[in-house]
Amino acid sequence: MGVASKPDCRTLVGLSAERTILFVDDDEQLLRAMQRRATANRLIVATTSANAQIAFAREDPDLIIVDMYLGAESGLELARMFMAVRPNVPIVVVSSKMDVELAADCLRAGVCDVYEKDKDIVPDEIVRRLEQRKRLPALEPSLTRELWHGIHRVFLECDAEIEECARRLEMRPATLERWLQMGPPKS
Repeated sequence: MGVASKPDCRTLVGLSAERTILFVDDDEQLLRAMQRRATANRLIVATTSANAQIAFAREDPDLIIVDMYLGAESGLELARMFMAVRPNVPIVVVSSKMDVELAADCLRAGVCDVYEKDKDIVPDEIVRRLEQRKRLPALEPSLTRELWHGIHRVFLECDAEIEECARRLEMRPATLERWLQMGPPKS
């Protein structure tokens, strides 16, 4: 199944104060914790792909957060299905087993961002990070793409070690992490 177009990861900026976020994960305990911690947004949760599809149709979410592994189901396949139906909805994939290759697969598929799942992953924080990215100064698109690919090449050469990569690029580690989270520019 092909993706019609990449979601616009910047569509969260300028929306009303409360957004509807669909969080799909097979860990019910994590979802309950996320519901308690999501204070600035309306959080809808689903534990299966089927329930997520129903919630997606019923709730019309502004952002979707999907666990990469939903039991025997693939969260990335679910994300692709959502993108086929609503190509402009921002989608974030989370996983407790996130690595560089998996993150690259997700970004190539068209998701806006990927995060390693832990107790600190909070939907409100994901929204804040996506909003923050919009406020970064825009560079010439072709220059941005070249810079992004160069940073990722060095990152892979450094075996995904942030500190070593930042040292080689003469970049602050926090700045490097923002670049790594951005995903490739469209042009």
